Amino acid sequence: VPPIMTEEKHKVLKGNILLLLRETQPDLVVFDMVKMGEVADYVKEQKVPVFGACKWADFAELDRDYGYKLMKSAGIKTPVTYLFNAGERGKAIEMVEKSKKRYVYKPSGNIDCSHTYVSRGVEDMCAMLKVWSSDRCEFELQEYVGGVEVSCEMWWNGQSASMHNWTMEEKHFMNDNVGCAVGCAGDVVSFISSKSKLVKDGIGKMERLLKKTNYRGPIDLNSICTKDGLYGLEFTIRLGYDAVQPLLELYKGSITSLLYTIATGGDKIGSTYAGVAMGVRITIPPYPHTEKEVVSDIPILGTNAENLKHIWWADVKAGEEYYESAGMDGNLGCVTAKGSDVRECRRRV
Repeated sequence: VPPIMTEEKHKVLKGNILLLLRETQPDLVVFDMVKMGEVADYVKEQKVPVFGACKWADFAELDRDYGYKLMKSAGIKTPVTYLFNAGERGKAIEMVEKSKKRYVYKPSGNIDCSHTYVSRGVEDMCAMLKVWSSDRCEFELQEYVGGVEVSCEMWWNGQSASMHNWTMEEKHFMNDNVGCAVGCAGDVVSFISSKSKLVKDGIGKMERLLKKTNYRGPIDLNSICTKDGLYGLEFTIRLGYDAVQPLLELYKGSITSLLYTIATGGDKIGSTYAGVAMGVRITIPPYPHTEKEVVSDIPILGTNAENLKHIWWADVKAGEEYYESAGMDGNLGCVTAKGSDVRECRRRV
């Protein structure tokens, strides 16, 4: 959860923001990351439209317990979940050994995504609870629910949802769920009707609560779908990487106009392509081990006017002759393609 700032830091922050707003005179400010809610709310106070952040969004995404309370208040089913304080590892291990059930370990806050763990049984869950004893934050153990994991997202303009989409995400470094967890290695996305059962049983139930917030932007509910129904797991209340890139591959209009329309409460968002889109993350070593030194200035070859339309750069800079790695984290970007089905997307991407 974002820390409480001192009064002196507040004054400096607000002064810097005001200076920047006066210098740039923006029509819109876009936030694409968590923990920026306090800044976003202050920008809104200056009567500048904001897309993608607010203090409420920070709490709803980072504080898992609060997120589950929101789901229950909205009527979204959730798996049985137990919350523990940072110093309650022993208590958690005792519960796992006694219940003999499978659990999923999820730390609160912005902890490294590799620390989320789906156990195979009692022994490995207890072992991993000991391994991550250095996670000085609240954590939860959630009873494992077997099913299909899928996210459903709506783009909220303050009063209604302007569009909906589903996302299926590959969370491991290599194909077929092999390798360490990296948060996202690629996504398949598609727009979906607001009348879909995936919307009505899940994220669509959040509309009543969202009207009480000042949030404008996408809100995603990650869920497990079983034969018994949908179970909510967690919220992403911001642009989701690398899901937004293939989603925008399916959008026909101006991206800046879309963001401005959502931020200012408009509902005329333009048209979209049918079918699905895929995004694949492209990286270089030492990614995903970003605590190691990342090499910069590596040339990126093979780009041209046609394929650049489908490349969304990240850790990249423009060199004299080529695009080059910028040396931040080794995540060069995302390559996207659309098609009538996943096989066609895979071929094109």
